[in-house]
Amino acid sequence: MGYGDITQVKSDALIALVKPRDWFDGINGAIHACAEGMFHAALRAASPLVDGMVIVAPTTGRHAGQFGKVIFVVDEQTRSLYEIVKIGLDAAAEQPNIRNVTLSVVRTGILGGLDVRDHYAAQEKMATVIRWYAAHYPRNLNRISVIWDRPLGLVVRPIKPA
Repeated sequence: MGYGDITQVKSDALIALVKPRDWFDGINGAIHACAEGMFHAALRAASPLVDGMVIVAPTTGRHAGQFGKVIFVVDEQTRSLYEIVKIGLDAAAEQPNIRNVTLSVVRTGILGGLDVRDHYAAQEKMATVIRWYAAHYPRNLNRISVIWDRPLGLVVRPIKPA
């Protein structure tokens, strides 16, 4: 885990949670800022969006980010953070030419989430699912990077599947 601008971390794809009707907060705002509507057009095309749905948005032109595709996972916060992150990792692993993915620490906003009380709990839950994923599917993804938009004052280590 590290911190910084997630759009500037080199990866084959970003995994982004998205609400069914609000696409421009947090990571989605950062994606829009560097690529305008390029990736969010896939959300419009796939509407109506339902909880747990995966939308893979390809790069269709140039943008200011360092990532290829965006894998949106619709999150109405009815599933555990563990389950929703695993849906995103599974979707990434099924895509050809995706070996390195980046996602942000999620469900850290004012509402927190179904099973997360603060950003430290979110970070811990995400680390748990990523460690499980790396242990059970070590060949699917080479690198899973988790980015927070500001330092947490913690010692952070990259979680890299074998």
